[in-house]
Amino acid sequence: MARIPTSALRGQEVGSVQSQFTPTPFQNLNPDADVFGAGQARSLASASKGLDAFAAGVQKIAEDDDATTLLETQNNNTVESSRISAITADLRGKDAIGSAAAGLALWSEYEKLQPKPKTAAGQQAQAASNLQYKRQLTRAFTAREQAEVEAYKDTQITSSIALQQKVVADSYNDPVASFAAESRAALAAGNLADRRGMSQEAREVFIAETVSKGRIDAIRMAVSKEDYTRAQTLLGEASADDALTPADTVVAESLVRDASVLGEGQAASDKIFNTPGLSDRQREQAARLISDPKIREKTLSLVITRNNRDEVYRKRAVQASFDRVAAGLRDGTIKDPTAADL
Repeated sequence: MARIPTSALRGQEVGSVQSQFTPTPFQNLNPDADVFGAGQARSLASASKGLDAFAAGVQKIAEDDDATTLLETQNNNTVESSRISAITADLRGKDAIGSAAAGLALWSEYEKLQPKPKTAAGQQAQAASNLQYKRQLTRAFTAREQAEVEAYKDTQITSSIALQQKVVADSYNDPVASFAAESRAALAAGNLADRRGMSQEAREVFIAETVSKGRIDAIRMAVSKEDYTRAQTLLGEASADDALTPADTVVAESLVRDASVLGEGQAASDKIFNTPGLSDRQREQAARLISDPKIREKTLSLVITRNNRDEVYRKRAVQASFDRVAAGLRDGTIKDPTAADL
């Protein structure tokens, strides 16, 4: 049997020393795969799983926080959009011009103050929610502003028409000024009709009604100024121009008819009171002798009213005389009152 050469100490023959194995606590004659790195791999895998679990936990916390944040965002968006809408809703007419931009500016300021989600997904969800609300507000604000501005313009035109109709009435005795104002009113009425999308037929009717109102107001003004002759003339001109609507024609004719009766009654009343020496009873009797029933009724009414007024004045004058005499007797300025003192 061949001997395995072994190392020899000094003086010993090479190969004379037999190899012996002395076990030590640090030796392992049956090394497994761990000796070659499998253990480290398992340790790394275990550590990786731990890190993954930790990351998942952190992600879960972030997602939970985001869920809370997004829920708050939805609630706050609803509240804030309602608040801003209420602010813009208070802007009416001319003040509504620019209200859409102002409302959206308030929304942008609100977005800047929102708490931000921690995850990219949460941030995207919040941005989507904000965008949805902003689009809704944009549509609502724009539509409302347009409606308010258009209504404001209509109101301005309507006011202009009313102003020109008033000029027509105030200028009842000035044909040139009255015609100019009537033309401006008719032009404005046509503009308003076009803005409202009226048909051609409806447009013509609207303009005719506008002109008619100015004419009848002028007749009323003449009657109120007791210029009954001018009122009659205005009615004749309106009839010739076909400027009054059927309804206004009835009203105008009634006004002028009543004004005519009033004018004739006033003239008859003045004639009676200008007749010297008539008592109150005699004046009333003179009014009852008028043949036309309407003029008679109006004249009698005017006479009775004036008699009563004159009677009040007489009583006041008598009372004042008695009061003056009584005061003179008290202070001694009148000793023996005579008819002259009264």
